[in-house]
Amino acid sequence: DEQANIFPVQGALFACCLNGTMDTVFQTALLVPKIRALIRREYRNGSYSVLPLQLALIVCHGIFQNFDIICLSIPVYFMVGLRGSFLVFAGTLSMLIWIGTTIGIAVGSAADTFQDAQAMVAPTLIPLILFSGYLIPFDQIPSYFKFLYELSFFQFAITILQINQFKGLHFDDCDIDTNELIMVNNGTCLVEGCYTQIIQLLESDDLPEGVTCYKTGNDFLDANNIDIHSTARKFGYLAIYIGVSVLFGHIALRRALKAG
Repeated sequence: DEQANIFPVQGALFACCLNGTMDTVFQTALLVPKIRALIRREYRNGSYSVLPLQLALIVCHGIFQNFDIICLSIPVYFMVGLRGSFLVFAGTLSMLIWIGTTIGIAVGSAADTFQDAQAMVAPTLIPLILFSGYLIPFDQIPSYFKFLYELSFFQFAITILQINQFKGLHFDDCDIDTNELIMVNNGTCLVEGCYTQIIQLLESDDLPEGVTCYKTGNDFLDANNIDIHSTARKFGYLAIYIGVSVLFGHIALRRALKAG
């Protein structure tokens, strides 16, 4: 494994997250405006209540979109040469599909026309994509936008995939000698906080000749503000996102059905 593969692999992971989510949101956002007149009439006739209708739309479209994302994830996983658990990889993309489905239905319910639904998708998702930690590294995000990083479900998903990919990985082409770095730092590297000083050296111009990389995937993750033990917590955040999106979607759909 070579450190030169870090950026291309990150790009593949980001593309998988972005492609599945954007596709799903755009498709489901146009669904409610298309059938609004029909479902409003049936709702007023007492054929169903709001929650069963909403859940039926979510499950129906979520299942089909999950099939698509599985078809995408299998070739990507093996052709790119990803490592770690395939179930974690596919499960993360599946969670994004459910989030995209619930957000899409919420956006579509709040929009009156196709054009309104399309116009609402980008402002909803672009800030979360932009501040996900990939396009703009965490350290370069302005402090007043850090809350978008903490709220971005793209960040949660990409973090899970990066941990799955890089945790425990050793880069064969890395020539860093930790002891040498400590000596370069005048021997002041303490046991506590030592790694932070090493990372600061890596980002400075005072490196020993030829030292240009991370020794392990854990070093890379730590340098990018990623806790290697946060996978379960990030999955939990994704689940919360689904629940919150269902709640807002329910409110928007109820208002859409009762309007007019």
